[in-house]
Amino acid sequence: MKIPVVFKSPDAVDEAIINANENLEKMSKKDEAAFKKVCKKFFEHGEYATIEIDTEAGTATLLKVSRG
Repeated sequence: MKIPVVFKSPDAVDEAIINANENLEKMSKKDEAAFKKVCKKFFEHGEYATIEIDTEAGTATLLKVSRG
């Protein structure tokens, strides 16, 4: 069964960095900037991300990012 799930969080990238810094080794400012640069091609601010969960294959696929 495939189930589409829509997420919206304009702070998702920043929250991911905060969680990584709390749970992993602290990121340097250079690593943090590189992480944000890679993420920007997928998310800026205010987008909705639709992710399809495939329960049979055990996968999740990014279907689309749309502006809010």
